[in-house]
Amino acid sequence: MPKLYQFSPKHPGSKLDYIFDFAAEQNNNGLEDWLEPAETLSGTPLVEATGGIVISGVEFINSNTAVLVYLASGIDEEDYEITCTCETSNPPKVVAKTAILPVRVTGE
Repeated sequence: MPKLYQFSPKHPGSKLDYIFDFAAEQNNNGLEDWLEPAETLSGTPLVEATGGIVISGVEFINSNTAVLVYLASGIDEEDYEITCTCETSNPPKVVAKTAILPVRVTGE
């Protein structure tokens, strides 16, 4: 089973941005790279969420090595799965990451 990442909780009424970083070590944002040093993401990222979360925007960032996703809504005390799937430039392949987004009224 693939590793599930955990995003910081969001309030049901807020719209926040979250990052799927496929080159986290290269970007000084984590310890794990899914891309080779010269490899980038290409095409259009596909972001899917379990019911109740609204995806209100998606864009490449960090020289096309990460995806910024804007998420809104949700029900208090629910945890949602958000999956980001992308194609890579060279060599062409498909990469996907899934994260858990907790929605909580207490603390963002």
